[in-house]
Amino acid sequence: MDRIIVAFGNADVRAHIMKSLESSGIGVRCCASSGAEVKRLISKMDGGIIVCGHRLPDMQADALLRDLETRVLMLVVAKPEAVANWEDPNIFHLALPASSQELAATLRVLLQLQERRRRMGAFQRTSEEKAIIAQAKEMLMAKKGLTEEDAHRYVQRRSMETGMKMAEISREILQCFADG
Repeated sequence: MDRIIVAFGNADVRAHIMKSLESSGIGVRCCASSGAEVKRLISKMDGGIIVCGHRLPDMQADALLRDLETRVLMLVVAKPEAVANWEDPNIFHLALPASSQELAATLRVLLQLQERRRRMGAFQRTSEEKAIIAQAKEMLMAKKGLTEEDAHRYVQRRSMETGMKMAEISREILQCFADG
């Protein structure tokens, strides 16, 4: 299933978009009715694509994307005048009226773009993840007498061995030292 969130305040629009995508063979991970809900879902998914209107009940779509940093792409389905001044490179527009086929084709392109960016490393670590990794390296340096380079290699090697992100490994390291 693709990491796609359909987010519209209107339940009927949300259901229509989900049905349209699923009938085109595109799996929707979940749906949301507010920006706050999208933030919560994205934090659990580690990125994805948000399909939404230009405005959710609690915030504008462009403000939501700014809050999420660079972990997501956004497809805003709206009338052209609603998004005329938006220039964020991670926001893509599908002008209404649009057919189900246009929606599906646009999402397929975004899925390919997301995969290409992931392979090329365009989805960088968040500042929070960088801070957690730095804390774990400092802890390894203090407790195990490692150099900064050796601590980095340790976290990196554990990440590769387990298939987990370096930030997740770093959290485990910090928890391990905190517990014992």
